[in-house]
Amino acid sequence: MGFIIDDMLKSISENGFTSAELKGAIRYTLAPYFKNLNILDNYILNDQILSMFGYFMIYTNNEVFKNGINEILSLYWSAFEKNADLLWDIIISTKDEFANNENLMWNVKVATPNSVPDDCYDAAMRYMSHIGDTLELSAKIEINELYAVIKIVQNESFDFDSIRKASFGITLSNILDKKKLMRVLKTSPVDIRLSDWRNIAYHHTYHVDEKRITCYYGKANKSFSLTIEKLRDYAAQIITSCNAMDIARRIFLFDNIEILADKFDGSLKPIDRTPMKVSQLNTAFLTQSFLILDYKITDSVSEIVVEDLKNNGNLSDEQIQMRKIHSTQFLYPLWEKFPNSTLRIKYCDYHKEIILIASVQDEICKEIASGNKGLPYLALNLTIECGYI
Repeated sequence: MGFIIDDMLKSISENGFTSAELKGAIRYTLAPYFKNLNILDNYILNDQILSMFGYFMIYTNNEVFKNGINEILSLYWSAFEKNADLLWDIIISTKDEFANNENLMWNVKVATPNSVPDDCYDAAMRYMSHIGDTLELSAKIEINELYAVIKIVQNESFDFDSIRKASFGITLSNILDKKKLMRVLKTSPVDIRLSDWRNIAYHHTYHVDEKRITCYYGKANKSFSLTIEKLRDYAAQIITSCNAMDIARRIFLFDNIEILADKFDGSLKPIDRTPMKVSQLNTAFLTQSFLILDYKITDSVSEIVVEDLKNNGNLSDEQIQMRKIHSTQFLYPLWEKFPNSTLRIKYCDYHKEIILIASVQDEICKEIASGNKGLPYLALNLTIECGYI
């Protein structure tokens, strides 16, 4: 996600809301879904938490999303209470697949159709492609894990490798047969399974005329017809269901982040692509009213260019000075995402004019990461390449 939450955070900053007010809104929104509120408080401006918050803002009035989150969280916590070790084994066994699919999903999210093309054929192809890719890359792996979770909850023996090898439709039907996730795994009012939508989209079992799309699915070759506007609505339903499964799982994992860190020694750390990591940094920086304008990663230098959204011509010289100092603290999270010999930040005002360039060396960040030094150590070892603080 990143994109919608970034727009939201930029708007919050431009409208004068403070970081403290943002933290209060995040806590109010997410607290009902967390068991370990100290985790939420300690990581409240983490990019993952901000992403969760963004989805809840989008789906403020969507009961399918909220009820789906609650039902899925209830299943994970019940499995945790029944057999935590087995649950963690399952989660760990799929970590590489989840990481790979998340990287692939980045492209799908970037290509989300935001408007309806005039041509019905073009519109149908775009929506069907988005539906198929989302279900294949996001929902399929989630549903495999959820079926195993349900098996744990119901004290049923299972072989997870066999679940993973089964078809999408079979696993989804097995969950529905247990009367679980009925609103999440089927659309309404056309009452068909997400796996049927996946097959329609991936196998192109639909016919388009000038005004309507007729879809065919199942062994009996059942069919239904709808307009392009209705197809857009069903695409939104399907994406909502996928987001509910994804966000519920993320909440559960984040709620147990300290257990996972101790038990698995960092083996859940994601391997994200460069644009994804830059987006995560941007989301975090926006909570403090800084926007990443550009970046450059070479073999020896990691560099970002940031715009200070608060430096809009109304700040005093002293306030500008404090904002420039504030921006240099971002060199450490930059090192965390892109460790390199030299970390550099270019600070811009609202005219996007660079008025400060500061850098720090890799060994300084390593000292902070080891716990030998605190963050103020970074400020003491800055190199000012342009401008002053």
